[in-house]
Amino acid sequence: MIDLVRISAQRSQERLRPLRWCSSLRVLVVAAATSLAVSGYSSDPSAVVDNAVNERDLAIVTLTADAELRLGIESVALERRNIGRAQTRPGFVMLRPGHRFTVYAPASGVLATTLSDGGIAAGAIVRKDTPPYRLVRLEPERDTLGKDRDRIGLQQDRMRSKQDLAVAEIRLANAKLALARTERLLMDSAGSKRAADEAFAEAAQAQVAVDSAKAQLNAYDTYCLQADSSGADASSVVDIVSPIDGVIETIYAVSGQAVAAGSPIFEVANYDVMWLKVPIYVGDADRVDGDAPVDVQSIHAHSTSDVVSAKPVRAPPSADPVAATVDYHYELRNENGRYRPGERLNVIVPMRTQAPRLVVSYSAVIYDIHGGAWIYEHLPLHKFIRRRVEVDYVADDTAVLRRGPVPGTRIVTVGVAELFGTEFGVGK
Repeated sequence: MIDLVRISAQRSQERLRPLRWCSSLRVLVVAAATSLAVSGYSSDPSAVVDNAVNERDLAIVTLTADAELRLGIESVALERRNIGRAQTRPGFVMLRPGHRFTVYAPASGVLATTLSDGGIAAGAIVRKDTPPYRLVRLEPERDTLGKDRDRIGLQQDRMRSKQDLAVAEIRLANAKLALARTERLLMDSAGSKRAADEAFAEAAQAQVAVDSAKAQLNAYDTYCLQADSSGADASSVVDIVSPIDGVIETIYAVSGQAVAAGSPIFEVANYDVMWLKVPIYVGDADRVDGDAPVDVQSIHAHSTSDVVSAKPVRAPPSADPVAATVDYHYELRNENGRYRPGERLNVIVPMRTQAPRLVVSYSAVIYDIHGGAWIYEHLPLHKFIRRRVEVDYVADDTAVLRRGPVPGTRIVTVGVAELFGTEFGVGK
């Protein structure tokens, strides 16, 4: 009897087990639906785009034969060509070393400006040997001892400048010998190019030091000559001249201010030729063609008319350990003060390796108001359709494409602007 009761209970539990599973599943479904409703999710889409335009279905411009002839439409086949690879890197404009000078007072006195407006400000352009200031010394009866002391100090400064010039010339001679030695070793494959570059940089720095010392000595010679020739005058006036053509960067003393001998008066820099520092990742440094010129353009330029060339220069080696980059330097002409120290530019750096790339004449590329690049494909029967492209860089009026149509596609190179205007209702 007991066994029969136990068997009946087990059968009842087996019949209830599917019901319990279904009940649990129903609870889970209800909970999930409640959660989606609370979260704001539903099976309906939250946005619907009507009349979406696929770029493959853009408008096709159809011209008559006479219209195509009148617009002068010309087209060529898009080709894939082996060209030297290039990378666009940021470059930073900097002043050339040795082209910033500080002008000091040769003696004690009072400054007076030579300008008609009564003052000189930072940013003013000065010419070599043109005095922006004059130094008016005190009268002999009021400062006889001071004047003699200034003359003696001026002679001592001149002697120190002469010694600095001699030391700089010795350093330059030694640097030239070291440079010639390293270049011979490099030609004999017994030395490294890095050692030759460092020797050249040392020679260049020594040459800059010699030029600076000569300019300083010439200035002291002028001051001493003026001091000797005006010794019997009631008052002596010394011209404060600029050693170079340039722009005044800093003013240390103003007109009417009394200054002591050796005090700084102003700082002048020459901006006619600038340097461009281009950081290159150390992993790409061996692939960069360091002897080739680079193309430079502003970061917002879209035409080849804004591209200028900069040639490489040898400079003291420098690098950034945090960014893992090494610096390449280039010389950049700066007509009309177009570039400023610290300005960032786009630099197209050529690489030593070559690779097949899609290329097309840059005249075939046109930009929309959003900056997107497009070309026109020439279809049969005088039909034309716009295709989007992605320009990697521009070199010698040739656009190298990162993405575009397949090679062999006929691309319009002349009359692109006319087709663009015709498509949007402003054509001829």
